[in-house]
Amino acid sequence: MTLIGNTYSVFPKYGRSLVALLIALGLTHNLYVFPSTHTPSLNIFSALGYGLLLYCILTREATGGLRLLRGMALGYVLMFAIQRLLEQSLPGWPLLIGKAPLSSWGIEPPLRAEFSTQTAIAQAAIGAALLSESRYPRLSTAATLFSALVTTIAIQGLAFQALLTDLELSVFSVGLMLLLSLDLMHHKRDQRPFSGLMCPHGQCQLVRALTLAAIMIPSAVGLWLAKTLWMSAHIAHGLEIAFGLMSMLLVGLTLWVGDLMRSQNLEMELAAISDPLTRIRNRRGVLQAVKTWHYSAMILIDLDRLKWLNDTFGHEIGDEAIQLAATILEREIGEHGIVGRWGGDEFIVLLDKSAAKSLHETCNRLDQALARGALSAPTGETISLSASFGPAAMTATLEGFNEARERADRALYHGKACKRCQRNGHACAEAVQSAIFHMVPPSCPMDRLP
Repeated sequence: MTLIGNTYSVFPKYGRSLVALLIALGLTHNLYVFPSTHTPSLNIFSALGYGLLLYCILTREATGGLRLLRGMALGYVLMFAIQRLLEQSLPGWPLLIGKAPLSSWGIEPPLRAEFSTQTAIAQAAIGAALLSESRYPRLSTAATLFSALVTTIAIQGLAFQALLTDLELSVFSVGLMLLLSLDLMHHKRDQRPFSGLMCPHGQCQLVRALTLAAIMIPSAVGLWLAKTLWMSAHIAHGLEIAFGLMSMLLVGLTLWVGDLMRSQNLEMELAAISDPLTRIRNRRGVLQAVKTWHYSAMILIDLDRLKWLNDTFGHEIGDEAIQLAATILEREIGEHGIVGRWGGDEFIVLLDKSAAKSLHETCNRLDQALARGALSAPTGETISLSASFGPAAMTATLEGFNEARERADRALYHGKACKRCQRNGHACAEAVQSAIFHMVPPSCPMDRLP
């Protein structure tokens, strides 16, 4: 499995270079090696199609003239693939691709390999997937999956034909359709049903190993049958189809299992970083966000009177107050940061650079929004929310976060001391001075509000 994981990690970097190398080797093999019509070589027309598909993959983000050329290239691939399929399916269809029409014009190209049906189907599917990526993502996903299944059947067919004198399938063509299908699946690695197969995490290595086994085991059985048993062409063709369908079903089942495993794993990961009461990030989720994104400021928020609410009306009202506060804070912060529950009645807000410029204004806005939130007590009373705030600027590192949290915690402590003493008629400066030395006047108890 380690080998499979390493192969996955280097594929995005070297896979497309390998596609270009296979095209060059296939054409060289076609021009200089075997003189027979059916060989493992790469047909010139199919090589051109694969080359254009590679160009379209490399120019996914192209604009202007390059985007127009990309569309024309995809149109050419689809047109030639469909034309080849019609030539092989309908006896009376005009022959436009191959040696015969060129010979009628006095041109004798070195076409020593077939443009097979599987190649035409795979190129059409890959072209359709690339053409519909931006506007029709679901169609693109379906075409990508279809190209992968066609490639699976082609691998089975190649295994059955491996010991025959004449090959209807090109080794180079099967390798190219496999690499291009893998590139498409890697591009859609965050989408179903490829997320369980193409994700870079360790839990996906088992899925990749099972997928490889689903392809290789039927191929090995087919190769053994072709080597040890004599069979007519009719029987061989039937077994080729049967083993191809078997492998296709196994690959589809493996993708489904992988997607299921990936979904369950994501649910477990989400549960590990989420607070079950409020559905926002918990402490672990906040620390994960600090390591992932760059935030410029934080605000520690402590709900006032939560202990009093629990003691007076019960913990259900206290839980409702926490849930309402989380909803209000998330709505007010929006896309400018994240909100997490740090523990108990304490929340933490991480802000991006734009929101950090007006830190105190943000605190005032959050305070006003919480004040507008109200709960209905069982006695019929309306209970408004209030909170104390501890803002602090921070650097985008874990050390910077810890330093900022200490400063924000001190600011929050001072703010609560000031607010409670003001309610009892004491001066705010006296409360702050006492809080600095971690001493609170007896007339300002910190455990509950009056």
